[in-house]
Amino acid sequence: MKIFNSIVLAILCWSVSATILTDDFIKAYEASNYNETIRLAKISINENDHNFDAWYYKGLSENALYKFTDAVISFERAAELTTDKSAILFLLGNACESSGNSVKAIESYTKLVQLDSLHIQAKARLAKVYKGQKEYLKAIDLFSSLVELDSTNAYFYAQLAFCCKKFGLKDPAIRYYEKVIELNPNDVESGRLLINTYVDQKYYEDAAALVDTLLIRFPNNIQLLKRRAYILAIGGNYIGAIREFQNVVELGDSSMFTSKYYGHSLFNNGQYGEAIFWLNRYVNSNEDDTKNQFVLGLAYQKDYKYQKSLQHFHIAMGQVYDKALIAKVFTETGNTYAKFGDYLGFRDSSGLQAAEMYKLANQNYLDAFELVPADFEMYRIFGHFYEDKLKDKRMALYYYKKYYEEHDSHKIFMEDLLWVQDKITKLTEELHFMGD
Repeated sequence: MKIFNSIVLAILCWSVSATILTDDFIKAYEASNYNETIRLAKISINENDHNFDAWYYKGLSENALYKFTDAVISFERAAELTTDKSAILFLLGNACESSGNSVKAIESYTKLVQLDSLHIQAKARLAKVYKGQKEYLKAIDLFSSLVELDSTNAYFYAQLAFCCKKFGLKDPAIRYYEKVIELNPNDVESGRLLINTYVDQKYYEDAAALVDTLLIRFPNNIQLLKRRAYILAIGGNYIGAIREFQNVVELGDSSMFTSKYYGHSLFNNGQYGEAIFWLNRYVNSNEDDTKNQFVLGLAYQKDYKYQKSLQHFHIAMGQVYDKALIAKVFTETGNTYAKFGDYLGFRDSSGLQAAEMYKLANQNYLDAFELVPADFEMYRIFGHFYEDKLKDKRMALYYYKKYYEEHDSHKIFMEDLLWVQDKITKLTEELHFMGD
């Protein structure tokens, strides 16, 4: 009897203990004591792994502490322990997003949308994930569904417009951005994106009208002022563009966009000295912009600074053409002429045709060398050519010596180094005995 009473007492104590623990971790969470909530929830889970509340509040607390990977595990377990999965799947999707696991986030939100096709938050988050993955068509489908569910939500229209533009659907993007401005006239960012889309489609009058409308509400918005200056510039009104860009600069903006298009406007208006200043600012940070290297070269030319002009023209030329590839073409063309000369030499008793081919080969080698003067391998090619084809040992020795002097020890094989040393020794001896 005493044993039976002890067992009953233990069971009662355990039940009371478990109830107290459950009440405690819920109270701890409501008091924003997240670490304590996790500690108590773990104790409860150790006693009963099927305690939904413990997993649920543990996940909420881990989420609040940015422990998203742990929160994913907790919410997954909680989802297994309930038949009402909507709230848990949404929390699980959020935690997956925050932990960087887009695949699992999509899986969670998709399951939730399948359970509840009118769950606006789940659709919006799923669309956002697809947008982040640049799956614009899938995002478009979801945002289209969302604007049908909530036709007054400017945010959904803005996201739909953005995805349409990224997917290449420019005219639908314009319609949706126009709807955003209709619903929220103070949405400057959507207004700016609509202006850009108008410009992309060459709807310059629409762009200018929208800029002016938005500037009434936001008169000192630099982004809008820059767009107005840019629209004036591409419309050929360079004086107006210069005036607007001056205003932008006075307001403290000297961005690459301003430097580039202010410079263009000044150049097109014949103000070359000022154009040089602004284009230099842009080109110094965008050296690979061939077009603007060229425009800067023209500005220097028209400002009588010819050395500077040539410098930028040469940079532009080097970017337009792959010098190394062109040099290779010249080299192989030279090799072809040399071989053609050998071929003709066997059949032409006069020797004139072969000499003409060798002359053309030599010119191509020179053209190649002019493009890549730092390529020491060209000296080896010249050495071979003068020794074997033109039979000029003196010039061959000159080029072999240049090859030896200019070679890069990191790029030449030891056998090549020994080979050229041997060539130099032999040709030097031959020229000596020939009366060099």
